[in-house]
Amino acid sequence: MKQMRKRILSVALALLILAGCAVGGVTLWNNRSKKQIKVYSVGDFSMTDYWGDSNTTDGMVDVDGLQTIYLSDTQTVNEVLVAQGDTVQKGDPLLTYDTTLTEIDLQKKEVEVKQLELDLTQAQKELSTINTYKPGVYIPGSVTTIVIPGIPAPEEEPFVEDGTVPLLSGDGSYANPFVYQWKDEYTYNDAFLYQCMRGLDDAYVQFVAPGAQPSEPDQPDQPDQPDQPDQPDQPDQPDQPDQPDQPDQPDQPDQPEIEQGDAVLNVIVADAQGSQLAAQALKDTGEVGGSKTFSAAEIQNVAESLSLPEGYTLDPANYSDVTVAYGSTENVTFTASAQTVDPQPEPEPEPEPTPDSEPGGETGGEGGSSATAADTQLQASWTMQFQKTDAGYTCQLLSLQVGTMQREVGKRLPALPEKEPVKDIPGQTITDGIKYTKDEIASMKAEAEQKVKETDLNLRKAKLEYEKAEKELNNGAIYSELDGKVSSVITEDEAKNSGEPMVKVTAGGGFCIQGTVSELLRDTVQPGQTVTLRSWESGTECQGTVESVSNYPADSSGWWNGNSNVSAYPFTVFVDESAGLRQGENVEISYGDTQESGSGFYLESMFIRSENGKSYVYTVNADGKLEKRFISTGKSVWGSYTEVKSGLTLEDYVAFPYGDGLQDGAETVVSTQEEFYGG
Repeated sequence: MKQMRKRILSVALALLILAGCAVGGVTLWNNRSKKQIKVYSVGDFSMTDYWGDSNTTDGMVDVDGLQTIYLSDTQTVNEVLVAQGDTVQKGDPLLTYDTTLTEIDLQKKEVEVKQLELDLTQAQKELSTINTYKPGVYIPGSVTTIVIPGIPAPEEEPFVEDGTVPLLSGDGSYANPFVYQWKDEYTYNDAFLYQCMRGLDDAYVQFVAPGAQPSEPDQPDQPDQPDQPDQPDQPDQPDQPDQPDQPDQPDQPDQPEIEQGDAVLNVIVADAQGSQLAAQALKDTGEVGGSKTFSAAEIQNVAESLSLPEGYTLDPANYSDVTVAYGSTENVTFTASAQTVDPQPEPEPEPEPTPDSEPGGETGGEGGSSATAADTQLQASWTMQFQKTDAGYTCQLLSLQVGTMQREVGKRLPALPEKEPVKDIPGQTITDGIKYTKDEIASMKAEAEQKVKETDLNLRKAKLEYEKAEKELNNGAIYSELDGKVSSVITEDEAKNSGEPMVKVTAGGGFCIQGTVSELLRDTVQPGQTVTLRSWESGTECQGTVESVSNYPADSSGWWNGNSNVSAYPFTVFVDESAGLRQGENVEISYGDTQESGSGFYLESMFIRSENGKSYVYTVNADGKLEKRFISTGKSVWGSYTEVKSGLTLEDYVAFPYGDGLQDGAETVVSTQEEFYGG
């Protein structure tokens, strides 16, 4: 018995565990299977500006207890069979007419009907196409794709050496400039600078002119002196008295150190620093790439204005000409072949005569003479900086050297900005097309709907006229359509000139027009309400009274009544027989609010549904959950937008009110207008 109880207990416990697992699994599945409802910003599907439109509908004029007979252009009356005040019964003939021209007119009207049918079909297609347009999405068929291939970065052209400027040494840096032997035929032009720079954009270059460093002149061998005869011993001289101490002589100032070539170098350097010679050179030539050679005499004129070291003399015969070449109008460079200019040698002191010498005799039998140093050709060099930019070449003279003398004459040019590396241009695909905003689409819809409406009305009118012409052709007479009284009869000419009916039969009735009203504006049309009618054909305006509003929606709302999710309800307007209307013509009915302009915001009608005559939307509550909310609505604009008076703001979010999972408390997720339209 105990074992049985244990078994029952074990089975029960297992069942409980299994049931718990099942419940937990179902709960977990339900939690996982909850669908998030996409919601969209009200502002993305609304418009806040609207330029106004009265609430209108259209209808065709019919008669009730009234018959009006208008003559067509092809009817010629043969005989009028009634007079004003006569009582007639349905089927009594009222007048007869000739049908000769009616057959031709019937053919024209048939062609007109067929053309309007084609126009209506085309207008309906255009409207259907516009209805597929989505804001911010390319219009189907308008997209064009252009593929642009990529462009590889151009390879830098390597330097090509042509042999005109042979390189001696160097790498073009400031510390190790390119070194070239200068030649007289060289000219500072683009081709020359290109060779000198050897592919660099910023290069330092040194030019060396022919010449050699001076050496000390060899001294002539002195002739051997003849042996002097022994001199006899001189008698001892008496001691001389001590001489008084001489006063100390003042120290002599140091003499300036004199180096060969210094004077000529000063002439050239002074010229490079803006002396009269450089100024005159610029004035005389002034052309980049030009050059001018200055004679020794011209250099002498400049040299005379210089402060030269003591002991130097500048004789034009002691140095050669100087050639000035121009890399630019601001930078003057020089080539010079300058000879040394030695100071005048100091006279050698005459040797003291010896006893064996004769006054005025020449030493060694040759006689003394003062030796002068021979002129020696000095090597000259100068260092320059060249830069190449998009604007061209720039030159700057940095230093000059003649012999052992060197002068810095210019500052280095500013460093060039670093070049950005040239990159490949990637290929790209450009897609372009036509897009419209929601307001543009709404306006296009309104125009297309209006075109469909007008074409449809014209087609219905043409069909009525065709049917009327067909009856004229088959009958040749017009009969009474009701039991009543002839209220007026006028002549054929009066009828055609005035546009009034030739014969009017009444049974106490008038004109009836049927219009439709959207369910969103149904409360704006009530029985007994006065409305305004305007004929599309004649422009005649009159007042009518709403007789009834149907409790059931119309089977078809027509092309221009907008949202297919919003129903349209028929209503009937009665107009007294005295109004200048005509059976079969189309009129516009204005009802409700006829303000000239509107404001507030208008939500796309597809987000609004109705329940028991009240409008509602699905929106998001404070907890981020979905809720069904009733709102107050106003007029419908273009059949696509509905005025929201209260219950919703532009900051709210709404869900598309159709599909699965729409219920209070559902999870929501914010989505975009592009996602809504599948963009």
